[in-house]
Amino acid sequence: DLDPLDPLWNGLRVRIGMHTGEPEVQFDEVTKGYDYYGSPVNVAARVESVGKGGQILCTEPTLLTAGSLAGLTSVSLGMVNLKGVAEPVEVFRLTPVCLTGRVYGSLQGHKDEENGGDDSDDDNGATME
Repeated sequence: DLDPLDPLWNGLRVRIGMHTGEPEVQFDEVTKGYDYYGSPVNVAARVESVGKGGQILCTEPTLLTAGSLAGLTSVSLGMVNLKGVAEPVEVFRLTPVCLTGRVYGSLQGHKDEENGGDDSDDDNGATME
C-alpha cells in the first residue's frame, strides 16, 4: 500500500544542474549584486535543462570536487550532448539515500535506451516502479 504523503512520491519537483569552473563575475549597479557569466555557468544551465523534476544532476568535475557524498548516491547517466557545448559531457544523477526508490525516464530530449523511445514530452516527474 502506498502512503500518499510519502516524500518518495511527493514534494516539490525542482531540477538542479551543477558544474564546476571559474566564471566571470561582474557587479551589477542596479541590483547591487553580482552576475556570473561564462562556460561554467552555461554548462550548469544546460545540465539542468536535461533533467527531470526532482533530479539533481552534475558533471564529473563537480562530482570529483565534492568528494564525499554522505547521504547521497551517484549514478552516471552517460555522455550527454548539451546544446552550445562542443564536446559531450558525462552527467551524474545525485539522489538522497531516502529517495533512491524514485524512478525517472530518460533525460529531457534524449532517447531512453531501455525503452527504445524518446520521452521528452512526458510529465517531467518521477514515477513509481
